[in-house]
Amino acid sequence: AHDLVFGTPVNDPLGGLALGDGDLGSLLWTGEDCLHIHVNKTDLWDDSSLTDDTLCSKEDEDLTCLRHGGEITIKFHSPCFDMLYQDTYEARLSLADAAAHIDSRTPFSAIRMDSFASAQAHTTMLRCQMTTAEPETPEIELARFGSRNLWRWYERIKHVPEAGLAGTQAHADGDRLYITQELNGTRFCLGLAVVTEGGLRSERLHSHAGRITLGSACEHRFTLFYTIALGADIPDARQNCAAALDEAIARGYAALYAEHQADWAAFWNRSFIRIPDDYVENIYYLSLYYSYSECRGAYPPHFTQGIWGFRHDFLPWNCYFYYNMQHMYGPLFAAGHGYLADNYYRMRRQGLDAAYRYAKRFKNLDGAFYHDVTDRYGRGADYDSDNCTPAPQLAMEMWHYYRYTGDEAFLRETVLPVMIGAGRLYLSLLHKEEDGLYHLNGTTAYEG
Repeated sequence: AHDLVFGTPVNDPLGGLALGDGDLGSLLWTGEDCLHIHVNKTDLWDDSSLTDDTLCSKEDEDLTCLRHGGEITIKFHSPCFDMLYQDTYEARLSLADAAAHIDSRTPFSAIRMDSFASAQAHTTMLRCQMTTAEPETPEIELARFGSRNLWRWYERIKHVPEAGLAGTQAHADGDRLYITQELNGTRFCLGLAVVTEGGLRSERLHSHAGRITLGSACEHRFTLFYTIALGADIPDARQNCAAALDEAIARGYAALYAEHQADWAAFWNRSFIRIPDDYVENIYYLSLYYSYSECRGAYPPHFTQGIWGFRHDFLPWNCYFYYNMQHMYGPLFAAGHGYLADNYYRMRRQGLDAAYRYAKRFKNLDGAFYHDVTDRYGRGADYDSDNCTPAPQLAMEMWHYYRYTGDEAFLRETVLPVMIGAGRLYLSLLHKEEDGLYHLNGTTAYEG
């Protein structure tokens, strides 16, 4: 009852089907003759070359930012997803088993695609069955084009069209395509394997793309396996990626899907709610689906588009904004899924030392100043430093986490240090004035 269902082709990424294994995300949408899959991950960091305690200045785009993984495109040679030619069509995001299903029938073809993201294998799979009126040669392309992060896209844009394009290499190897990417502080490999009964041919198109072409036939059955792996260097990342693909292919689509179904059944059975307003109930369960799909990685997802961006490296409001992030995590405890906030709170705890340094430098105060705007290291922005409210709010949310989970190690290692830092900050803001009362100055209420 809570599935997201489209009766016409999903030809806009803003309405795309979102899959995720908690860390690796895929956004699926269609062109007139193709399927697009944009692939992202929670920890593809391109670190700033700045060594200062602040993450950036208003004038500088050189800051730690999250880059995208790449894009897979399955190209057909007839307008199989053009709305004009649809006989029957359904695209369904099935929440119970976290799977995407696309069924399209036109005078040219009948195409069925099923896809899911396996947390057990950290690999996403897509199975395609197609019958065409005339022989066709489907093409599967893997590409990565970097771009501007444009984190302050509304204020200052420098004309640097070549930014973000360096460090990419595409490789073709039998039934596989790989793209390796060198970032500042991160090396990763996006790998794609095609399993099919018929023949295929792979080729490197250029440094940013490769292609696999299937044989000419009226019947095609093939399965894609793809993942992203990090490594100490590029060869290590590629080796890790190949090993993950080997394991997933060996275990097989059916076995991994059975484990995937069981995992999601356990997730949904942790809590249940019935809301009289059907629309609100649908949004509630869709929000929980998104959370489990993207909140289990090494880093928390970003609040604007999570792990489902679609325009190269573009990520509006690139940094972590606490006031936006809290909306993702605050409601999870009551829903029985507070553990999904773990990576966010641990990241903020790791930024505690930076928060102490920030308070001393910008406020000349003792304690921990948690800026609303931070990078993954907890470095705050060098502006808007009058807002002292994130520190106690984070401490309160972490306390709630402990109250729901009873995790005493988390209380000792994460919650108490942040609570102490927030308390010390506010104590140092208190000053006794002429009226004999203590006043709190030098801060704004909430966001301002």
